[in-house]
Amino acid sequence: MLVSNALLALTWNYIQPLIEKTREELEMHGEDSAADALEDLLGDEVSSGAPLPTGKSGAIPKNIKPASPKGSGNDEGNAPSGPRTKEDAIEEAKQVLSEEGGRIALTKTNTILDENNPGVTYVSQYQGSGYEHAAEDLFRILNDVAAEKVQEDCQTELTEELQKTANDIHYGNAHAGIHVTIHRLTSVSDYLKNEYQTVAPPLLRASKKLQSTILPLLKEEQQGGKQKNLLFGKRLDSHALYKTDGTIFTRTRLPGEEKRLAVALLIDESGSMGWGDRMTHARKTAIVLYDFCKSLGIPITIYGHSTDAGGVALYSYAEFDSVDNEDCYRLMDMCDRNGNRDGAALRFVAEHLCTRPELQKLLILISDGQPADYGYSGTEAEADLRGIKKEYEKRDVILFAAAIGDDKENIRRIYKDGFLDITKLEELPKNMAQLVKQHLK
Repeated sequence: MLVSNALLALTWNYIQPLIEKTREELEMHGEDSAADALEDLLGDEVSSGAPLPTGKSGAIPKNIKPASPKGSGNDEGNAPSGPRTKEDAIEEAKQVLSEEGGRIALTKTNTILDENNPGVTYVSQYQGSGYEHAAEDLFRILNDVAAEKVQEDCQTELTEELQKTANDIHYGNAHAGIHVTIHRLTSVSDYLKNEYQTVAPPLLRASKKLQSTILPLLKEEQQGGKQKNLLFGKRLDSHALYKTDGTIFTRTRLPGEEKRLAVALLIDESGSMGWGDRMTHARKTAIVLYDFCKSLGIPITIYGHSTDAGGVALYSYAEFDSVDNEDCYRLMDMCDRNGNRDGAALRFVAEHLCTRPELQKLLILISDGQPADYGYSGTEAEADLRGIKKEYEKRDVILFAAAIGDDKENIRRIYKDGFLDITKLEELPKNMAQLVKQHLK
């Protein structure tokens, strides 16, 4: 490349007129005429015996015009400004070479021996490499491929089941004609895994710290024991008969007798969640809450919701019974999208939560504002959400809405006692974990 650039610099004043002449012929007469003109021009140059720039005189041939500097006003008919010497050409070549950095320089070598051919020897007694694990390696690869295929098939089947559930739900008159689509990654990319590993360590440490405050309670529940000071029951506590507040009953709980809580987290993925790092804090919360619940054996599902051209778009990030242990990575796929039709999304996740056998079912909504979709906003949308909250409270679903935007008063009006004011976004993960802890007591 260095040599070709140097040669180009030396011969440019010869090449440029040929290029310009050929371009004119192409524009005026077409390809065939341009080819003929170029052939004639080259023939004239050869027969004229014009010297190259590296010849003794170094002068530019008289029948070849040098390039006019850009903006000089010289046109094709102007005479050259003066002869171009060998020194000028060499200086230009040096300038070109000085700009060609970062390349491997050509070096003179003499290590290759001439006429030295040692020949080829055939070893008939070769006994092999001795590597004894080739079959194991192949079986391992085949098993990995088969396992990956099974996992993908399971995720596809899960998505189809979720979609069927979504299709069977009656969403109410407020969502008549609205289709709900479930989206779930059947496989997780290395990119999402790497992103998770980058951001997760401090969040997982926060999760472990929160877990330590509730482990004694869960240990007591798993071991069983006697509950005292109850208002109702079948067994009197003889040591509490003196009490006047009625808390005189006891109950013996068997180890692991009942699971107490299941959690669902629903995250608003409307476009406004992209402002002020709201989505980033929501994603952090999902990572902490997911690890918190999974580590403590609390069933959890996590969804995001938005809208698209087809209606309501739900994104399944974590499922109660996920089989591939990669839901933590799916959380990295969260992002702000389009509108939000909260009622349909809430109803789907609430129905999903109601399939759980746990006594208490906690549904947490993280949102930065009111519903905003075509034909779904204002007082009618608010009435729909209040009705959904009341309906599922009768089915033991406790709904909380964490407001993280500037629309807090409207969210408070909708959810009333289920409203959570999150003023400091950095405290959102801790607050959500504390909410779960509260409902385990």
